[in-house]
Amino acid sequence: MPSIHAVAAPLFHARRLKQSFAINCGIPAFRLQPGQLESEIGPRIRALAVSIRSLVNEAEPIIEPRERPKTKVTK
Repeated sequence: MPSIHAVAAPLFHARRLKQSFAINCGIPAFRLQPGQLESEIGPRIRALAVSIRSLVNEAEPIIEPRERPKTKVTK
């Protein structure tokens, strides 16, 4: 089975619908050059997300970091 690489960008959270939306792109690994996902496709997906948000008049979502679970210290 071929490997798939992917990139995604958040669009917005529709409070009234209680749903979040995002856009993503998956590509078979053999179709990518090294670094292409980060340098070319990722920025394009991000730009597309910005365009979509402007069309639907939504702000970029604020993504708050999750709290890390506390780990037990073993001696």
